[in-house]
Amino acid sequence: MYSKLSPVLKGIGYGQILGTFFCASYYAVITAITLVYFFNSFTSSFPWATCQDRWQDYLYSRNITCVDQLSNGTDTKNGTITSSEMYFRRDVLEETDDISDGIGLPNWRLALLLLFTWTITFLVSVKGVKSSGKASYFLAIFPYVIMIILFIRSVTLDGAVDGMLYFIKADFSKLLKAEVWYAAVTQCFFSLGVSFGQIITFSSYNKFDHDINRDAFIITTLDTFTSLLSGFTIFGILGNLAHELNVPPSEVISKGGGTGLAFVSYPDAISKFTFVPWAFSITFFFMLFVLGIGTLVAAHATVITSIKDALINIPDWIIASVTAFALFSLGLLYTTSGGQYVLDLVDHFGGTFVVFICAILETLTITFLYGINNLCMDVEFMTKREVGIYWRITWGLAMPIFLIAILFISSEP
Repeated sequence: MYSKLSPVLKGIGYGQILGTFFCASYYAVITAITLVYFFNSFTSSFPWATCQDRWQDYLYSRNITCVDQLSNGTDTKNGTITSSEMYFRRDVLEETDDISDGIGLPNWRLALLLLFTWTITFLVSVKGVKSSGKASYFLAIFPYVIMIILFIRSVTLDGAVDGMLYFIKADFSKLLKAEVWYAAVTQCFFSLGVSFGQIITFSSYNKFDHDINRDAFIITTLDTFTSLLSGFTIFGILGNLAHELNVPPSEVISKGGGTGLAFVSYPDAISKFTFVPWAFSITFFFMLFVLGIGTLVAAHATVITSIKDALINIPDWIIASVTAFALFSLGLLYTTSGGQYVLDLVDHFGGTFVVFICAILETLTITFLYGINNLCMDVEFMTKREVGIYWRITWGLAMPIFLIAILFISSEP
């Protein structure tokens, strides 16, 4: 698509596909980890609920004490760590303290689950976009059913309101930090599929006069609604955990971003439930797996379509199988003891940073090489609607300046 606008823009498309490829490689591992918790949710007692004897040598050598219940937050500097975090780091990831001696060999359990994850993704995407489109009815609707059930349950818990209020509590001082804006923008890119190639890939199958205004409104609205619904649900349950332990909600939020929240804080909260905790654990982690498969199918379809456009004579199933195997093979790096270190590097330099740079180049080149007026005329010709001054200023001026400013300010030491 970019090469048709201008030959010099072809590299942007390749960059977006590369970013999508790397993100899919590690996102599949995160999706596979949800299966570890899903299968262990069927056990009589959660393995992350209590400290295990097999951790004693590790804890003793580092002068750390494992605690079943979080009293003052996980803080290894003060010598305490929760059983849920120990389970995640020692049993699931088998994480090493450093990679000075190498990253180690793949964890065979995670490797098998990763293979299963890519097999499901391959089977959904191998027959093309039409097949994955039908699967999306389940992949998109089912998580909402689960989230609504979990939300209804969370609002009935003691302390849930405190957790929800903590979720929406604003700290305006954070707005002065460029890294916050950088994280917010890249998260929006990932959530909406902007600059990853998915939007261009799937929109290429639409009719020429497709109502993109309606789609843009629906997608952004549903994305915001989903973020709020999942946020209120998770923080409501974490608020209940804080209430049970008589600590502020901030003390039960594990560090480490989304993975810490999904695999440390939330399991810790579920393990304290007195009413069928296994049911909530099963539904929650199955929902995460379904969401992960949906994301991987979209990313895989983007990679397949880009290769298919360049190599027309190769059958779709060959492209799908080769790319799935390549992504699985790359994903084995993240299943090693030092895999999380590799994942963090790939996430920053191979994923979010590449996509962010591509977004800047896309806005600059389309605005100044192709021309903002040409872009607006194309949109008007397709939609039969006039593009207002707001969108012209946003696309042609505000967005490039905003993205460049965030990049440079966040890069300062």
